[in-house]
Amino acid sequence: MRNIIESLKKLGFTEYEARVYAALALRGEATASEIHKTSGVPRTKVYEVLKSLESKGFVETIKSSPASFRAIDPEIILEDYKEEILSTVNSVVEFLKDAKHEKFIQHPVWCVRGSSGVRNRAKELVVNSRDLIVITSRRDFVERIMDARGEETRIVIVTDDSTKFNGVEAEVMEIRRDFRAIFDETVIDGIKYRFEILLISDGYESFGVYRVGDEVIGVSIKLPLIILFQKMVFLGLLAGK
Repeated sequence: MRNIIESLKKLGFTEYEARVYAALALRGEATASEIHKTSGVPRTKVYEVLKSLESKGFVETIKSSPASFRAIDPEIILEDYKEEILSTVNSVVEFLKDAKHEKFIQHPVWCVRGSSGVRNRAKELVVNSRDLIVITSRRDFVERIMDARGEETRIVIVTDDSTKFNGVEAEVMEIRRDFRAIFDETVIDGIKYRFEILLISDGYESFGVYRVGDEVIGVSIKLPLIILFQKMVFLGLLAGK
């Protein structure tokens, strides 16, 4: 039942609303006292929560003594709710896409913290790239990139060992052996640092991901001179150069 409650909370239900609705959906119908026992919602709050759910169209009251309550068929009500959420999301996305056409000065260097934010920013860059240089030793990262890229996106992988990427439909280049330590973990003042991946997109933007202790940090740069320098450095380290 806990999984159902957490899912309902993601849809916008409060903790108590999620508990009560889940209890009713599982029981079929119940009195306020039975809902209290099943859901764990305090008895003094049950009627307040039921009233809130009824006003939102999730619950209906059965006139009896004592009064009983039942959840509107979840398949029907949640399907409608899903369509409403999708419509709202689409409206927001369209508004923000249109807003991008307005000219605002954006800072050329910024930092993203946390796995979720880093993952979303990297995916956005990959999706919008035509030519993408991927510098990493992690095949799992590259597989996600290959899944997210556009059909016409050209991928070049720069790594320490090309055999890690056998079967990947991309050009793979190796860094010279004496420079492969850039992919190794280092410890400075007791803190572990590790370079995970650098994405260089279309020659004007890069996004590097680093692990500092237990934290994941992404650094985005939109400075053409710096991007050119990054490309020169990594391509200059290639084996055979």
